[in-house]
Amino acid sequence: MTLWRWVIALAAYVGILAIAAGLVPVVYLLVGACDNFFSVDWLRYLANKPLECYVDRLRVIVGCIVVIVAVRRSPKKYRWNLRRGVWSYIGTFLFGIFVWMTLFFVIKSFVSDIKINATSNAGVLLQAFIAGLLLATAEEIIFRGFLWDFVRNGRQTFEGIFPLAFIFALLHFSHCDAGTDPNVLIQSFQCAWHSITDIPQRFVLEFFLCVFLLSLLLCGLRMQTQTLWGSIGFHQGLITTLFVLRKCVRYPEIPTSRFWGTGRLTDSWFVVIALCCLCVWMFWRTKKQAFSLTKTP
Repeated sequence: MTLWRWVIALAAYVGILAIAAGLVPVVYLLVGACDNFFSVDWLRYLANKPLECYVDRLRVIVGCIVVIVAVRRSPKKYRWNLRRGVWSYIGTFLFGIFVWMTLFFVIKSFVSDIKINATSNAGVLLQAFIAGLLLATAEEIIFRGFLWDFVRNGRQTFEGIFPLAFIFALLHFSHCDAGTDPNVLIQSFQCAWHSITDIPQRFVLEFFLCVFLLSLLLCGLRMQTQTLWGSIGFHQGLITTLFVLRKCVRYPEIPTSRFWGTGRLTDSWFVVIALCCLCVWMFWRTKKQAFSLTKTP
């Protein structure tokens, strides 16, 4: 039964990708027309984005819309507990920033070629916070929210956690590349097709394990806090940290060692080991909490 749920979920993803590719020409031409008419800076910024970026963003937006509609129409109750858990969100967000910044500075102490440019300002921090919140919320609703509950059939167990982590990590190699056809519609479908077929070419073991372990950790945080805000906060802490570091840090092109990598938080075996330790700690806490709740007085 669970296998069929995974098949349905993967078929739904292909359908979402096809819908996003079909919407790209409409959105792409609409943004270009608005830019010519209004001539606003942010519209010009969007109009100059390559076509593959539209496919990449629209598949997340369409996926979120499909999930929200499916949840609203489903007779089954999805226990995301979004109306409470604000303190869990704040706590895991700050915990996420602390973990990722600690890992970065540990790596920096061993990789001397990392250069920090003190160009960060309130605008960069605000952009990082908003981008992190939007992306983390979308991914958590899709993966740790709807998909995980769909596979578990609403049961509060760790069933399906490893296949979920595998798919979540694999899709992070699914980037849309530019097509070659002059027709915008055909080119958008080429982008969507390459986002699936080019996954093996982009595969990097360290990055895969980092995202795989991150997914396990996020599942544990959701179970630990009993709200989806717990995983959203930690995920947002990672994205916000990566956004700020990308703006303010220059990394060496060639890694000094495979263990430390170039300094980026997703290409280091040190980060893989640290995330593995965090996962063990998180699941130990979750199991301990479940035992204390079920223990008779």
